[in-house]
Amino acid sequence: MATDRKRVAKKLTSIDKRVTKKRGTKTAKKVVTKSIDLRKERKALYTARAGKPTIVDSVPTQILAVDGVGHPSVATPRFEDAIAGLFCIAFGMKFGRKKAGKGPDFAVPNLEAMWWVKDNQPMTAATAPADWRWTAFVAVPDFLTKADVTAAAKGAGKDAPALAKKVALRKLKEGKSVQLLHLGPYDQEGGTVAQMHAFAASNGLKVRGKHHEIYLNNPANTAPEKLKTILRLAVK
Repeated sequence: MATDRKRVAKKLTSIDKRVTKKRGTKTAKKVVTKSIDLRKERKALYTARAGKPTIVDSVPTQILAVDGVGHPSVATPRFEDAIAGLFCIAFGMKFGRKKAGKGPDFAVPNLEAMWWVKDNQPMTAATAPADWRWTAFVAVPDFLTKADVTAAAKGAGKDAPALAKKVALRKLKEGKSVQLLHLGPYDQEGGTVAQMHAFAASNGLKVRGKHHEIYLNNPANTAPEKLKTILRLAVK
């Protein structure tokens, strides 16, 4: 999976530069100074410590998302293409609003993903690659609308990845969750997940729903052993 993630990261860097160049160099109608950064406003949901599970209250969040099936190496659609479409729209909304003089501005947060199997069951080590289900997404402010998504797709024109048309806004509602930082390769998360399950059980809680990952650094320029990923599991 590390190789797939590196390929995705390189493609995202290319998209970021292309979209920024296309949209960011034009003069806006007026200067928009205020900026929303959900990572700062919801700091507890974007910070975690290795070896120290915590319980967080994940508030309902608007997300820009795209869905797929299968391990990234066999995914349909291709995982890297889905992420390309996702960030094309995310940055397209950001720079499109800026060009139009619409405020406030907003930061595009870290890439996140939900992973599960059919019937919303959590994945296990025995889950076959073809049985994986996923939603890749970024959290976005509530003031963004479907019209912003449509405008971003239209503005991207021929440069837009085909999957940009499948990117959509939706609401993520996790509620109470166990959260923990995983250090190291993505395919070695098993021990961290086991620690989270044990922590939940010791607090009288039961894990439910999907496996949530928040990617804090870039696998294209980060050694596997230094990768940082926040893992989150909803509990009841």
